[in-house]
Amino acid sequence: MSEARSKEEPKWSEDRVRELFRNSADVIVQKCQIGDDSSTDIVLAYSDGLCDSSQIGLVVLPGLSKLVSEKGTLDDDSVWMAGKLPLVTFDETPTSGQLSESVFQGDLLIFILQSGTAYRLSIGNLPRRSPSDPTPKFRLRDQRRLCGGHRR
Repeated sequence: MSEARSKEEPKWSEDRVRELFRNSADVIVQKCQIGDDSSTDIVLAYSDGLCDSSQIGLVVLPGLSKLVSEKGTLDDDSVWMAGKLPLVTFDETPTSGQLSESVFQGDLLIFILQSGTAYRLSIGNLPRRSPSDPTPKFRLRDQRRLCGGHRR
């Protein structure tokens, strides 16, 4: 069944990724060129509030750039075999649901456009407040001062 499903699912392109997340204001879809030619183009998709997006510029892009300078390409074998980044592959061409679930768990999705392959990298920075934590409260007197109210 997985073989049939992978034949039905087309590879992921920039347009397909943008279409998938077009109604999600929290998801950022960004195209990057890692090397000197279009064979090193990638698309990143992530939720800014759920992942540590600073890691993209500090770790992910420099790691991919180093890989391109060493291997000259971003083909599937070079990305997977390099082991510089803890990238996780999908078992087969991922579905829209799998990609959405990954993004909203705080993963960074990396699509290599030349091959249409999708990877995920866990850089989650999920909110730490639990629903049972009390919400911050202002005292009524402080609220009146903030709103210009009078003390009685």
